[in-house]
Amino acid sequence: MEQKKLEYANEKIHIPIIVPATIAILLLLAGAIASLYVMQERYLTSNTNELINAAEKSFYGQLNKDAVSICGIMDFVKEDRQLQNIWLSQDRQLLLNYSEPIFKKIESKYDITHFYFHSMDKINFLRVHQPARYGDTIDRFTLTNAANDKKICWGIELGPLGTFTLRVVEPWYINGSLTGFLEMGKEISYIMPEINKTFQIESFHIINKTYLDKTQWQQGMKMLGFNGNWDAFQDYAAIDYNSSDLQGAMTKIIAHPHNQHKKMLFESRIKGRDYYVGFVSLIDAGGRQVGDIVIMKNITPEKTTIRIFTLIIAVFGSIIGGLLLTLFSLHVRRIERKLSSTYAELRGEINKRKNTQEQLHRAYEQMEGKVKERTTELSDEIAVRKKAEDALINLNSQLERTIKKLTAANYELEEFTRITAHDLKSPLRAIGSLAGIMHTDYGEKLDPQGRELLDIIIARSIRMDKQLSGVLRYSEIHRGSEQEQAVDLNILLHQMVNDFAVPADIEVIIENQLPVILCEIDLIKQLFECLLNNAVKFMDKPKGWIRIACSEQEDFWKFKIEDNGPGIDNKYFDKIFKIFHKLSRSDEFESTGIGLAIAKKIVEEYGGRIWVESEISKGSTFLFTFSKKHACMEKQTSTEKVSNFQK
Repeated sequence: MEQKKLEYANEKIHIPIIVPATIAILLLLAGAIASLYVMQERYLTSNTNELINAAEKSFYGQLNKDAVSICGIMDFVKEDRQLQNIWLSQDRQLLLNYSEPIFKKIESKYDITHFYFHSMDKINFLRVHQPARYGDTIDRFTLTNAANDKKICWGIELGPLGTFTLRVVEPWYINGSLTGFLEMGKEISYIMPEINKTFQIESFHIINKTYLDKTQWQQGMKMLGFNGNWDAFQDYAAIDYNSSDLQGAMTKIIAHPHNQHKKMLFESRIKGRDYYVGFVSLIDAGGRQVGDIVIMKNITPEKTTIRIFTLIIAVFGSIIGGLLLTLFSLHVRRIERKLSSTYAELRGEINKRKNTQEQLHRAYEQMEGKVKERTTELSDEIAVRKKAEDALINLNSQLERTIKKLTAANYELEEFTRITAHDLKSPLRAIGSLAGIMHTDYGEKLDPQGRELLDIIIARSIRMDKQLSGVLRYSEIHRGSEQEQAVDLNILLHQMVNDFAVPADIEVIIENQLPVILCEIDLIKQLFECLLNNAVKFMDKPKGWIRIACSEQEDFWKFKIEDNGPGIDNKYFDKIFKIFHKLSRSDEFESTGIGLAIAKKIVEEYGGRIWVESEISKGSTFLFTFSKKHACMEKQTSTEKVSNFQK
C-alpha cells in the first residue's frame, strides 16, 4: 500500500494544477474587463441623461425668463397714457404711427418679433410687425386663456409655418375697465444654439405632422431659410436635420408612442461618430405635446477612451496573468523535485521503521512484565491515597460546619450588639433626662460641687449615647449590592464640604479629579465625614488646610486626606483605628472614639485598607484604597454624568 502511494506521488502534478489555474485567471480577467466596460457604459449613460435633463431645464428656464421680461415690457407700454387714449379712439393709423417706434426699439433691444393689439372679441385690430394684416379672429391658446381668465397668459405656440413663438398676452385695463388685449412674442429659435454651445451637444426639432399643413410648412421653411425634411419620419417633420445616416435608427425609435420614446436614450453611429440620442418634449400653451427637441451627445471620445482603457487592462492583465502562471509553474516544478527527493528518503525511513517496530515489540514484551509488577505496587499506593482523601473530605465537612457556626455566631453577636446598644440607650437617656430635671428644678438648692456632679452626669450620658449610636452604626456597616449606585465623588464632596460648615480659618482643597464609583452612598458619606470631622476637630493652627486627592492604580483607587494639624505619634498609628480608642481626654474634645473604626470597616468592606502617615506638629495624612473589583465604575468628569444620588 505504501509502495503504491509512493509510485502515485512520483507522477507529474504540475499539469492538473496549472491548467485549472490558467482557466481561473482567464475567467477572472474576462470578468474584470467586462465589469469595467459595463461600469464605464453605465457612467456614460447616466452622465448623458443628466446632460439632457439639464438642457431641458435650461430650455424651459430661458422661456420663463423671456416671458417675465416681456411682461415687464408690456407693463411699461400699457401705462403710456397717450397710447391708451389712441387705443380708446380706435384710430388704426394713428395707433400704428405711435406704436411702430416702440416696436422697433423693443425689437432691436429685446428681440421682440411680434406686437399685437386685439379687441375684446379676440379680433386682431393691429399687427404692428405686419400692419397690412388685421381684422382676423385669433384662436390661439394664449389669447383664449387670457380672455377667459382675465389675466396674463404665456406659452409657446406652433405657427402655420412650423415655427415656435413665445407669446405673452395681457388684458389691457384702462381706468379700471377691460378695453382689449396686448400681445407680444419672440421666436425661440435662438435658444437651442446657445444651449448646444453651453452643453456641447447637437440638436434638431421634430414636429407632429398632425398640427401642420405640409404645403404651408414647406413654404415657411424656404421663406425662413430653415432646413426642413417632411419625409424624414412617418409621423414627424424634422427641422434643421441634414443627416440621412440617423434616419433608419430614428425611424424605429420615433415609431414608439411619445410617452415611451421621450424617456428613451439610444446609441447611434453617424458619419463615423458615436452619439447618444435623447428627447426633450415641446409643450405648447395649450398643454399639447406638439413635438420634441432631439438631443444628440457626441460620445466618440468617451467610447474611444473606454476601448483604449479596456485594451490596456486586457494587455496588462494578460501580462500579469502570464507572469503569475510562469512563476506558479516554476514553483510547482520545484515542489515536484522536492517531493521526489522526499519520497526517496521515505523509502529508507520505511525500512528503518520496520526494524524499529520489531525492536519495539521485543521491548514491549519486556515492559509488560515490569508493568504487572508496578501495577501491584500502585494498588497498594492507591489504597493509602484513598484513605487520605477520605480523611480530607471529613476535614472539609468539619470546616464547613465550623464556618456555618462562626457565621451564625457572628450574626448573633451583631444582633446582640445592636439590641444591647439599643436597649441601653433608653435608660441612659432617662438618666440624662432625670439629671437635667434635677439640675433645672434643684440646681439652686445644691452646692457648687453637687451642680458640677450633675453636669458631669449629663455630659457623660450624652457622650455614652453618642458612643452607643456609634456602636450601632459600626455593627450595621454591611454592603448591600441592591442599594449600590453610581456616585460621582466630585459632586458628593463639594456638597459635603458645603453642608459641613467648615470654619472660615480652615480651607478644604480638592486637588484633582475624583472618580465615579459604585457604592452605597450612606457608607461613603460616613467614611469621608469621619475623616473630615477628625481633621477639622483637632486643627490647632490659626490658618488650617485640608487637601483631598486621588490617584488611580492598576487594581484600586488610592485616596489621600491631608491636613496641617497637630499630627499623631507613630506609636498610635495602629491603635487609633480600634474601637473606643482616643488620643485626647474625653473632656478636651467631644469624641466617641469610634469614627476611625467605622472608617476602617467601610474601607475593608470595599476590599481596601486604611492607614495614617504623620509627623508631630506638622500634620497628618490619612490614606485608604478602594478595590476596583468591589466598586468598579468608569472614571469620568463630573460634567459628563450627573451622579445618580442627585436624582
